Amino acid sequence: LPTPTPEPIACTIAYDSDVDGNREIYSMAADGSNQVNLSNQPADDFDPAWSPDGSQIAFVSNRENETPGQYIYVMNADGSMVRQLTYEDGSELPDWSHDGSALTYTSNGEIYVIKADGSGTSVNLTKSPEKEHHSSWSPDGHLLVFTSGEDQNQNIYVMNPDGSNVLQVTN
Repeated sequence: LPTPTPEPIACTIAYDSDVDGNREIYSMAADGSNQVNLSNQPADDFDPAWSPDGSQIAFVSNRENETPGQYIYVMNADGSMVRQLTYEDGSELPDWSHDGSALTYTSNGEIYVIKADGSGTSVNLTKSPEKEHHSSWSPDGHLLVFTSGEDQNQNIYVMNPDGSNVLQVTN
């Protein structure tokens, strides 16, 4: 029997590229067609992350605003309705909670969480002298995973989304 040809995956990919001279957020179909510059402005925009329902994209930008710096913004999937979400300079690496209600991110070696609608303030979960990075939600949404340490001496940790019960899982 011949092997059936798999159907293409129907999805839209978000990525950053500097093809236009500075880093911008683009979307495209899985086959590479329909490339659209979503952010299209002079600042660098990068590290896009889709919301679980596909309606929004969180990203990092150093665009001009009242307080210069690098912050996380959220926009609709078509590039409209851009709004600043974080106010800690150096914000990076956003990751959505599985229900879309919150994001975790890193800023200056600390792990934060913030409500995705912008209500309330961000919460520093780690407050540690170590450098924490790359926070992400666990597949079941009950834990945050992150790295902590310096350069080549980093370990993986997990904690509750409120910052409690920090557990080192690698050594």
